[in-house]
Amino acid sequence: MARQVKHLRILLASPSDVAPERESVDRVVAELNRTLPAAVGVHLDLVAWETSSTPSLGSDPQAILNSQLGDDADIFIGLLWARMGTPTPRAASGTAEEFSRVYSRWKADPDSVAVMFYFKEAGVPVDVDTDQLRAVQEFRRSLQDAAITARFENAAELEMHLRVHLTRQVFSRAAQPQRASGGGVDESGPGHAPPARMSIETQSGEEEEEGLLDLVEKSSIGFAVMTDSVRRIGEETQEVGVFINAQAQELLALNMRHPEDARKGKLIVNRTGERMLAFSQRVDRELPALGKSALDAIGSVGKAAQLVPDFGPAAVQGIEGNLVALRGMRESVRMSRQQLGGWQRQLEQMPRVTTQFNRAKRETLTVMGRLDREFGRVEELATATESMITEVLERLQDV
Repeated sequence: MARQVKHLRILLASPSDVAPERESVDRVVAELNRTLPAAVGVHLDLVAWETSSTPSLGSDPQAILNSQLGDDADIFIGLLWARMGTPTPRAASGTAEEFSRVYSRWKADPDSVAVMFYFKEAGVPVDVDTDQLRAVQEFRRSLQDAAITARFENAAELEMHLRVHLTRQVFSRAAQPQRASGGGVDESGPGHAPPARMSIETQSGEEEEEGLLDLVEKSSIGFAVMTDSVRRIGEETQEVGVFINAQAQELLALNMRHPEDARKGKLIVNRTGERMLAFSQRVDRELPALGKSALDAIGSVGKAAQLVPDFGPAAVQGIEGNLVALRGMRESVRMSRQQLGGWQRQLEQMPRVTTQFNRAKRETLTVMGRLDREFGRVEELATATESMITEVLERLQDV
């Protein structure tokens, strides 16, 4: 019996400075097409200028692309970093024009297309074109009231966002009827082969795929490492806070108008600075492990959720257990972030007392800012993954 497969078209738009990230989109789309359960009945078709356009004549290059790429995408993915791209007769760049066309469709019918924009926040190139960078920043601000965007620093983080967001789109659109303008229906029966994948990069061989048990185990290990790292940072934050408060009490007991007390006060302040530096150095060492374990855990449990429909109730129970761990980790990060924010505000209000203390204060605030951003990314990814897994499990219960 023939099986109907719904095709969802994904339009990818970006300027040239995010070429590696375009390959990340291709990898995630290929991965989802391999791992999504057959029962879902969805295939993702990536539409990109590299693979979906041909030489032709027209009023301008972007107009040719518009006609060849079409206006029937189900999902739009935009990527930006430090370049907006080459202006067109109608917009600030090709990426901006492609977004504008999709956004017009979305305004007319929000269910017609899902719009997802990702901004790279890694350090910009030293030879960055400041006009291009300013255009990106202005475009990003213009989206604040019109779209939900995501940020990323590296390919692994982008791929995690894409995996979560695309999986949610697949499950939410699987039950919707195929649009007349869509990619059509693939009758996967005798004599009906599915279309070849449009690949941006040449495939020299498929990567060995992890199974459900591998992913569940990997996520459990990642959650354990992440939780332990957050616990250590929390304990260290509390200890240094107690130390600073104790030093402050000693300072209050001194009379700074007396030379001897002023000398003692300087020793106390510098001792406080040394303790702050030790704290910032320890946290700085923790950050790489914290980020990696979080990406491993959240990414693995997200991948595992995609495989659950192929297994029985026992697999669902295993994912539910990981979902509990994910929620616990997210809550732990949230509480640590609140504690960190309180101490950060307290530190910012401290006066500039000695050169040594000022340097320690500056370096500590820098590290605390990095830690807060890392916590924020983990919390954002954990929340999105939790929502995706919950939706997957709920839809399975309805089947």
